[in-house]
Amino acid sequence: MITKQNVLALLGVGALCLASTQSMSAAKPKPPHRAPRFSVHYEWRTGTVAPPYQYHYSIALGSGQRGSMTMSPGVSGGEPPVWAQSFPVSARALDRLRATMRARGVFTRAWNEAGMRERPIGGGSENMAVQANGRTFSIPSFVSDLKAQADAAAVYATINALVPARVRARLEAQRERYTRQQLAR
Repeated sequence: MITKQNVLALLGVGALCLASTQSMSAAKPKPPHRAPRFSVHYEWRTGTVAPPYQYHYSIALGSGQRGSMTMSPGVSGGEPPVWAQSFPVSARALDRLRATMRARGVFTRAWNEAGMRERPIGGGSENMAVQANGRTFSIPSFVSDLKAQADAAAVYATINALVPARVRARLEAQRERYTRQQLAR
């Protein structure tokens, strides 16, 4: 039986379908490789050096078009200062990063950590964790084979290149001032 209520409901559904079809055709399609939830956390640490010269930094990136870099001295005792700067990251730059990660096996390789005897003594270290599509992918500080080391280095270089030089320079200047103050004590 056709009632006024059924006709109005059908007209409403039809209008909704038409509106969604029009908005879908007007919107730019997102590349299928863009994970709706994508974040990167990268860390770098100095090797074994005297406390005034120790420091570490991290770079955080997300699905939005902002990134941040934090830097902190590795002092012994007390609460070290943490300096932070945010910066814009274009969608194109994030696409290049994801492409580098795919090409270098971040999402598909088993990143085996080097044994204690294979690790360098006294050198700096870096590592990374990526969250994409509800999964976490990690690269340990010391990977076991040379190909994996080269692939990790390429990904790390791409991440570091996203930080504008002025942002890195400000953080480095703060760290150097702090080091000079510590040495003057």
